[in-house]
Formats: sequence, structure tokens, C-alpha cells
Amino acid sequence: MFRFIASRFAGMLIVLSLVAVLVFVLTRAASGDPISVLLGDQATAADIARVQKDYGLDKPLPVQFGYWLREVLQGNLGTSIFLQRPVTQALWERAEPTTLLALLAVAIAALIGVPCGIVSAVFRGRVVDQFFTGIAMLGASIPSFWLGIVLIQIFAVSFGWFPVSGYGAPDAPFAERLHALVLPATVLGLLNSALIIRFTRASMLDVLGEDYVRTARSKGLSEKVVVLKHALRNALVPIVTVIGLTVALMIGGAVITETVFGLPGVGNLVVNAVLRRDYPVIQGALLVIAAIYVLINFSI
Repeated sequence: MFRFIASRFAGMLIVLSLVAVLVFVLTRAASGDPISVLLGDQATAADIARVQKDYGLDKPLPVQFGYWLREVLQGNLGTSIFLQRPVTQALWERAEPTTLLALLAVAIAALIGVPCGIVSAVFRGRVVDQFFTGIAMLGASIPSFWLGIVLIQIFAVSFGWFPVSGYGAPDAPFAERLHALVLPATVLGLLNSALIIRFTRASMLDVLGEDYVRTARSKGLSEKVVVLKHALRNALVPIVTVIGLTVALMIGGAVITETVFGLPGVGNLVVNAVLRRDYPVIQGALLVIAAIYVLINFSI
């Protein structure tokens, strides 16, 4: 057991190391310079060189990476060039909307995906199975920004049931904030339920063909008891695994959804950082998202 945990932990460190290298290289490979964006078009070459020196951007890339990696190992993700505060503080300030959005979306995805996958497996090959399989394929194909715009037009603009965008004032009640997250969480939940439907269906089909299921049926147990008590219990391991991974996918996939709905979350922070070439924010946010994904994968 110890050797297994140690090997998983070592693999996690290797993945995070590769992510750190890729994030650093890709941010530097992108066109544009944060100092030019910061100072504007009227800045002279001397002004740009002076500010680049202040932020250490005049040094060779291996040296910059070494400095950044040393700070990361000490728990410091750097200081935002534009926000002028630590990246960890900026991420923490934006963590609540993204976390609530991901959890609410996972709940919606599980409530849709698990029952639909079970029904699809029980009625394999029938019309209901083909219907849910088609829904899963459709959900995996629809762009999140398009579905978000459609839901905004219907439920926010036409019916006025939900706000078009935003997360409420800083002193807004918690219920009001949850109300603002219903539409974006529905977008993410509907799209990611497709993955849960497919995994639940496949897992249930594997279990329903086992000998102990046939034995339970031969004893005269009702189909409901056989499916929910015997089959589902043994099929839950891969289902729970994919739901756990979906949480990490939600956090990473919230970038587009938060932009469409104007949510002040981590995704919106990353988009603004990319537009302004804010290297520390981009690197820190992507590294944290990758760490969350790897930790969830490690724990399940």
C-alpha cells in the first residue's frame, strides 16, 4: 500500500512539473508583451526596458523559470503585473464563484447523468436507450457559449427569471448569489452530464451481465431491487470516479461560461490575464487548476 501511494504521489509530482514547464513556455511563446500593454502605445523603448528590468523580464528564460519555480516551491505564485497584488490573493478573491459554480454544476450533471445512464443500461437497445445515447452525444457536441446565450435569451431576457450576468453585490445574500449561478451551472451541468451518462451506462452494462445479478433475478427479486441494490452498488466505483474528475473539468471549463455570464471567478480572471499578457496570473492560475485536477485524480 505504501509503495502504491508513493508511486501515485511521485507521478503527481512529475505531472505538475511538466505542467509548470509547459505553462511557462506557452505563456512566453504567445505574441505580445505585458509591459507594452501596461505602459501603452506612448511608451518609449527605454521605459519598456526599465519596467522589464523591474519585473525581471529582461533576464534569459531559463533564469526567469528558475526564479518562478523557486517562488512556487515556497508557496508564492508571484505578483500580478496589472493587479499589483499577489496572485494567490487574486485567486482566493475569485475562488468562491468558481467553486460554487463547479459544485452546483456537478450536482446537476450527476442528477441528470446517473439516472439516465441507469435507465439506458436497463433498457439497452430500446427506444429509451437510443434517446439517452443521442442526448449524450448532443450534449458532448454543443458549445457551452452557444447554450449559455440561448438560456440567457430564454430564461433571463424573455422570462426574467434569472439575472443576465453578474454575481450580485459583495454584500448580497448567499441565496441571491446562488440564484445568479443557476443558469451558468445549468450550462455546465447539461454539457458534462453527457460524460456521466456514457460512463454510467457502460458500468451498469458490465455489472448487469454478472452471475450474481442473474442469481438475484432467479431468486424472484424485483427488477428495481436487482438494479438499485445489487447492480448499482457494484457499478458505483467508476461512476464516482468520473464524477470526481468532472469536478476538476468544471473548474477548468468554467473559463468560457464565466465569460459569457460575466461571473467574477477564476475563469474570468484568466481570460483578462491572457488578454493583458499578465504572466504571473496565467501561470499561477493554470498551475493551481492542474494541481486540483491531479489531486482529485490522486484521491480517487
